[in-house]
Amino acid sequence: RLPSSVLNGRFTIRDESNSGYLSFSVEEYKRPKFYVEIEKSSDAYKLGDIVSVAGKAVAYAGNNINNANVSYRVVRKPVWNIYRHSYIWPPYNNEVTEITSGTVETDGSGNFKFTFETAQEPSSKNDFTYYTYEISVDVTDLSGETRSSEKNLVIGNRRIYLSMNLPSPLPATDLKEIYLSATNSSGVAQRIPATINFFELQAPQKMLRERLWRQPDQFILDQKTYNNLFPLDVYADEDQMNKWKRVGLSATISDTISADEPVSLRGKTLKPGWYYVEVISADQDGAEVKTEGYIQLTGTGLFSPFAGINVEGKTKAEPGEQINWTIKSNPGDVTAIYELNRQNEQGSPQIISINKTKSFTLNVGENDRGGIDVNVAFIRHNRFYEYTHRIDVPFSNKELDITYTSYRDKTLPGSEEKWSLTIKGSKGEKLLSEVLTGMYDASLDQYIAHQWYKPGLWYGKRSGGWNSYGNFTTVTSLPKYPERNFPVYFRKTYDYLFHNLIYKDYELVFESPVFAQNKLREDGVMALNKLADDASYEVKLMATAADIETKQAGGESELPAPPAPSFRKNFNETAFFFPQLRTDSAGNISFSFTIPEALTTWKWMTLAHTKDLRFGLSTKEIITQKQLMVQPGIPRFLREGDKLNLSVKVANLTDQEMTGKIELQLLDAVTMAPVDG
Repeated sequence: RLPSSVLNGRFTIRDESNSGYLSFSVEEYKRPKFYVEIEKSSDAYKLGDIVSVAGKAVAYAGNNINNANVSYRVVRKPVWNIYRHSYIWPPYNNEVTEITSGTVETDGSGNFKFTFETAQEPSSKNDFTYYTYEISVDVTDLSGETRSSEKNLVIGNRRIYLSMNLPSPLPATDLKEIYLSATNSSGVAQRIPATINFFELQAPQKMLRERLWRQPDQFILDQKTYNNLFPLDVYADEDQMNKWKRVGLSATISDTISADEPVSLRGKTLKPGWYYVEVISADQDGAEVKTEGYIQLTGTGLFSPFAGINVEGKTKAEPGEQINWTIKSNPGDVTAIYELNRQNEQGSPQIISINKTKSFTLNVGENDRGGIDVNVAFIRHNRFYEYTHRIDVPFSNKELDITYTSYRDKTLPGSEEKWSLTIKGSKGEKLLSEVLTGMYDASLDQYIAHQWYKPGLWYGKRSGGWNSYGNFTTVTSLPKYPERNFPVYFRKTYDYLFHNLIYKDYELVFESPVFAQNKLREDGVMALNKLADDASYEVKLMATAADIETKQAGGESELPAPPAPSFRKNFNETAFFFPQLRTDSAGNISFSFTIPEALTTWKWMTLAHTKDLRFGLSTKEIITQKQLMVQPGIPRFLREGDKLNLSVKVANLTDQEMTGKIELQLLDAVTMAPVDG
């Protein structure tokens, strides 16, 4: 139970014996009734266009927020691109320009829309200028509640942005498809036709060591003399693939691309070698859009000018599989240090000879879950080369599958519910497990998002690789500064008496200010009760239209008296929290609860675990709503003398017109007695 004599703020529960802790906030708040979403634009905009922004306001109870006031503002911030300015970085410009602002209203479906203009910028073939447009929206419904949403929209001189995923190096026989992506500036997929060209490159036919210093801008020796003196070192830019000569066009493919979709090579094969890959398309204006990259296709007979080592093979396996991997050394015959590290077996380093390639085979077992590392290293021409090949063997046997046998994603507030779950193993086996499940009002995530996580017990242990530390590398010179005689200073401290009141060894007796406040509050309540007994109050309420018509007709209404309404009393933010439910031997579990009297969306989380520490996690959303809902916007606080303009939303979720009568009651919160006369 939280103490009542402290301020709101951040609290922490700490388990000192195991160093575990959990922090949470204690605040006075009012639960949100609705949320606002700004839609991602699917249009491909560029600078100079008129941008349309659309959004929606939806209540957590599922009804739309109609006729709400929408206040919007759009500001522009410049974004600098390093590719545009090369190595000369411009002064950072954080100037914010307001583009537009205004107000609109949501329609009957809760939707709203507005537009703004973007400034036209001069463009060129290599112009990468773009801006971030920050869009902020505040929606105020009829009851006065305001909810906000923000979204950034990046717009530049291009409508379409292409990207390409080229895994390199890659065996030539494995190149069957490549992944291409076409999006607008907001990252929304755009479906456009494109042409993919593969150009073979002519690589240097001699071995090159990695350069240990930057390429010089002036040369003392000519290239022939330099190569005679330093046959393994790079002279100018012969190690840069973009400078290599294109031998010819090896393959062309035309296809329609979208976001992260594979494009098949349609049976076309490329021989081992180095390739320049370009993707060419056009936007809606006919302007060319292009992306490019480089790929190395390995295979028999390929000479690579770059010295190094590589391990090829599967990167993921399950127990029971037999896996193979091959170590390839570019310098040819080398003597290397080889190490195979398994989870429960620290490998011993071995000295092996690699005649260009060397293959290994291993049967994967249960003890290999967590991963296997293959570490290789060698030294050639005063250079250190190492490679670590990771084979992931996941803990798939530690995963639980949670299925929902019986539940309702939409239900009535205050209803009696009985839900059922089934927990099974990764292979569908039946097992006994313990379940932690809870459900709370999802609207609270607007303040602080909350989520459960599976304990991170099952993860792979990496062994790391070989390294040369300070050997076979560059050394930076250190300047020697002149000796200086610094002045001598002395620090003098004095004895002092320190007393900390939080130590349990001391006891301080005093009259607490909180106690005094509580006593004053109790006296005040007694005084108010006495005043209520002696004084008389006159409460005036505005008559309904039906009452006025009845009085004007000079008679009483013949309509039957309406039944007494049933008021909601339970507004708990947590619907249930069951920390220790157990399934039967078949993995089934059922539990019953009464859902709180609230019209909102609930977040239902379930975490299951077994004795051998298998885990499963699942999350669902549940909506409690009625066909006819009355949603008043009542403020949390009022001062004496305030005038309250009370607004009430009435939501009809049916497709038929409904009529009814609204009644307002004012009750004393302490005695629940009517105080409205």
